[in-house]
Amino acid sequence: MNVSRNGPVRLSRALPLCGALVFGLTQTSFAQSESQAVKVPHVLPLMQDVKTPWTAPAKAPFTPPAIDNTTQAPVRRKNPALDNAPQITPMAETSKVYTAVVDGSLWAMGTAYKSQFNASTATYIPFFGSTAPDIYPLSLTLSSVSVGGQPVSFDSAVQPVFADLSVQYDRGILTEVYDLATDSVEQSFIFRSLPASGDLVLHIGVQSSLQASLAGDGLLFKNDLGAVTYSHAIAIDARGSKVELSATLNDGGIELRVPASFVATATFPLTVDPVMATFAPDAGTAVTTTPDVAYDVTNNVFCFTWEQVFGTTDHDVYTQMHNAAGTLVVGSTATIDFTTTYWAHPKIANNNIADNFLVVAERGLPTSGTREIVGRTRNAGSTTVGVQFVINGAESGDKSNPDVGGDPVLSGPTYYLVVWQRNFAAGDQDVHGRTVTAASVLNGPGTILIDNSSATNDTNPSVSKSDGIAPFATQSWGVVWQRTFNSADEDIRGATLLWDGSITNASFSVDFSGANDTNPTASSVLDGGTRPWLAAYQRGSGTAHDLQGTVLTGATFVTASNLSLLEGGTFSGEDQVRPSADSDGDTFAVAYSESFLGSGTDYDVYISSFSLSGATLSNIEVHQNLAFSTTHEDFVEITSDHSGGGTNDCYMAAWQDDSGTANIEGGRYCKPTITGTITSACEGNSGCPCNQNGGNPGGCPTSLNPAGALLTGTGNPSVSGDTVVLTASGMPATAPALFFQGTVTIAGGGSVFGDGKRCAGGTVVRLGTKTASGGTASYPSGSPAIHIKGMIPAGGGTFTYQAWFRNSAAFCTPSTFNLTNGLVIFWIP
Repeated sequence: MNVSRNGPVRLSRALPLCGALVFGLTQTSFAQSESQAVKVPHVLPLMQDVKTPWTAPAKAPFTPPAIDNTTQAPVRRKNPALDNAPQITPMAETSKVYTAVVDGSLWAMGTAYKSQFNASTATYIPFFGSTAPDIYPLSLTLSSVSVGGQPVSFDSAVQPVFADLSVQYDRGILTEVYDLATDSVEQSFIFRSLPASGDLVLHIGVQSSLQASLAGDGLLFKNDLGAVTYSHAIAIDARGSKVELSATLNDGGIELRVPASFVATATFPLTVDPVMATFAPDAGTAVTTTPDVAYDVTNNVFCFTWEQVFGTTDHDVYTQMHNAAGTLVVGSTATIDFTTTYWAHPKIANNNIADNFLVVAERGLPTSGTREIVGRTRNAGSTTVGVQFVINGAESGDKSNPDVGGDPVLSGPTYYLVVWQRNFAAGDQDVHGRTVTAASVLNGPGTILIDNSSATNDTNPSVSKSDGIAPFATQSWGVVWQRTFNSADEDIRGATLLWDGSITNASFSVDFSGANDTNPTASSVLDGGTRPWLAAYQRGSGTAHDLQGTVLTGATFVTASNLSLLEGGTFSGEDQVRPSADSDGDTFAVAYSESFLGSGTDYDVYISSFSLSGATLSNIEVHQNLAFSTTHEDFVEITSDHSGGGTNDCYMAAWQDDSGTANIEGGRYCKPTITGTITSACEGNSGCPCNQNGGNPGGCPTSLNPAGALLTGTGNPSVSGDTVVLTASGMPATAPALFFQGTVTIAGGGSVFGDGKRCAGGTVVRLGTKTASGGTASYPSGSPAIHIKGMIPAGGGTFTYQAWFRNSAAFCTPSTFNLTNGLVIFWIP
């Protein structure tokens, strides 16, 4: 059971094989201390696109640590009944027709098609499956109308308009209408009047690579993947009288003919009405891939984004809202782009003060060499989206692999930071960025050249999900990426940028070992103090990767750990890849994908949480299942509630499940409540210089007490609410006792010291001396609190305590002193 800092009870991991679930979740509004009333952004410099030389220093040989290859098959046995049963499954709502206006054209999309409408032409694009090698548009243009053999004038170039779920062209004597359904488009021509009698003939020009043929009930435009059916039409007048019409192929297009007998008796308006639909038996469901997720506290929603594959040359980007329980906000799906332009690798972040999200992506075919980084905002409380806009500058080169970080504070101005990879030339990639307002306005005079070094491969940039809360002077994003040293050795580099986009720590080395380090991810900073952040990445090659973590304060190294071994090492022999990291302000969490018993096709998604104490990274809760099916779950991305302005110690994850076709899934994780602990250690029941204490909890026997002097602790071991009292009892009646603190517990049950054992070692701090009364003394008892005198870091940590007291009577050894047992106290923030 997890209890957040704000009180509501949350049940987590109720179904551990399907992810860490949370029910009955409430969200308080974001409250934070923002001491500065005014934020003044720096004036960003105009940075010239000039390459800077870099010479790689020599490396020391790298010896990888021993890997525990043990597996525990009985513990990890999977239940096929739980396969593909995630908590959350974001996907396009199939009962909905999506519409948009892009670059002057109207667009519509259903489950089996998308359509574009411009001034003269309507284009129907069938969905032939995500593996279709291309798209196959069918473009229709009303080219001529005649009645009784005489041409009828109409406006051939008029801007279409949306009218509910239809697109209408007012062409003067007639209105051309396209009614949009989820699985088809119904074309209509509505005549207000006609200038003469006779056969009414409409000729519709056709442009398509699909082969046209007559079918039993109309026309067929097809290839090996599927077909578009163009049904025989009907003509119907205002009284409801109707006649069936034949659609024929004539002069490179479609001809619809209404017989003169019907025209002569028709009451206007007269409507001619065919229907287009897609027939693609092998199309299946569209593949969805590359997910990401962000949180908005005001609306208490998580916004998922993903890439949907309409065809090999046409990828789209969607967004969708879910609440903290994983429930879909019905009607919340909004497209970022579903035109025939290729959008890929979407990422998302939140701007709290604006209550919106920014989705960024690369636009253009991967083979084009001219991709650009584009973005579009999404309102957190509605389906309203902003304009599409280009983020990168005029710098030469292909741009790819974008990422975006947001801002959770409620004092403006605030920005998004977008980073991307610039492919300058073969063997020369760079990391660039730009800050963007929540109103889609580019900030500053130009592109931020985060790393523009020459002849270096700098790839896969990642920016922290947010730049943290106040104080603003240390509110910053961490950016990490990988740099090629040689074909078998990638290194990790980093930079930090202030909330306004100014570079606070230019490109520096995060890891420069001889190991192959790839797929880096940056967490948000911890609150307060020196604002440490975590860079996590995978190390190794083939199917033998471990996860590594480096903690930094700005660019200053704090500590580094093998996270796979820090988890306990039980599963370190598995392949652990593609981490995603974030911070809840107090601690870090890292999600990742892991092979199941060495499988190359079955990977599962896990999450672990870690605390930082001084220069020590420790696990809080490790190897928690988010997905545990028999399919390949991978490419996980996480966000903390904190990064969107929330106060819960919880995270939302999104990942890709390659179960036949790729699907997007998600899960919720809340770390356990951290409580301080006080435990006895180093008792005098063994290892004493003379006698043992008979199995009692105290220290070694004294001249007066065969059970030994006992040290106990009471109170709350919290740096922010320290009420701990240490009490030593069973000492000589008026013995002076020195209470002291060590950073470690001496191994082997302590070392002989005087008549007793010393347990507290490492860096020792003298807390204070107290004189016993009746053999009992306490600390602090009027002295400074233990966390103050012991200089416990704000993040807490583990320390060992003892009392060293005078025992001058002849006993055991010639020494005149003894010690209590030890106490190990785990302090929390």
